[in-house]
Amino acid sequence: MNTLKAIVLAVTGCVAALAAGAATAQQKPDFVFHVPVGLRSMHPDIKPNSLMVHCRVFKVQGNYTAENQIATSFGAGREYTRIDVDAKGYFNAIVKVNAYTDRGKKAADGKYYECDLWIDGLAADARPQRKGPTLDSKAGTERRVQVSGPIR
Repeated sequence: MNTLKAIVLAVTGCVAALAAGAATAQQKPDFVFHVPVGLRSMHPDIKPNSLMVHCRVFKVQGNYTAENQIATSFGAGREYTRIDVDAKGYFNAIVKVNAYTDRGKKAADGKYYECDLWIDGLAADARPQRKGPTLDSKAGTERRVQVSGPIR
């Protein structure tokens, strides 16, 4: 009898944990960004599913401290906005990116946003700047890997 009771409690605990996880994953975003993405002739060594857009919200522009950050699109239990280029390395669409207010912060304090292109887990315009054939733009082409602006 004690074994059966333990199994029932374990199963009940698993169901409760799954339900809590589902509630976290279903959290409503505080900010929704529609980011234009146009990629042409991406290097063939770019791995499938390695491109994404990451957005952050700040109190003020140019200050990348934790105190200044209000919201982010990255985090546990969140679905990331991935970009799948076609066989020729092209992608042209507007992607939807959800951002969620950080714990202890207020969404109303967000006044500025930045959305960056990420390749293989790092911002394409990271400092120091990442280099290499998979990251370099062709000579004479515009390279813009971030959109940003005020939140009105």
